[in-house]
Amino acid sequence: MANLAIVLTVVILFQLVLTIYQIQHYQKFMASLVRKYQNTNDYQLVSEVVKSRFFSSIVALIYDKDKVIVEAYYLNGMTIFSKFKPYSQLVGQVLDKGLSSNMDDSKAGARRKAVEILVEKYA
Repeated sequence: MANLAIVLTVVILFQLVLTIYQIQHYQKFMASLVRKYQNTNDYQLVSEVVKSRFFSSIVALIYDKDKVIVEAYYLNGMTIFSKFKPYSQLVGQVLDKGLSSNMDDSKAGARRKAVEILVEKYA
């Protein structure tokens, strides 16, 4: 029984360290986007997280004053090996009610939900 408690404690500590690493990656990525646009007034960075039981999906959008998306990224996964990837399908699209209907990736359920939430908040 003591061995099981030790193993579970090690697993929990390992998960905590990996979670901290992933949070730092998220913060560094967002900070790099902020630095890129910090001296401009016509751009806005927004992001949304959608969590399911085993993994999460994060969508980050940068749009201009006309609500045209100039950069888009997503992160899907449940491990620290998940990294932000360009979401080129959204670049050039207008952040409005029709945005999620323009998405043709049927396997992107959590990403689609994150985009729909962003549309509700910022369109």
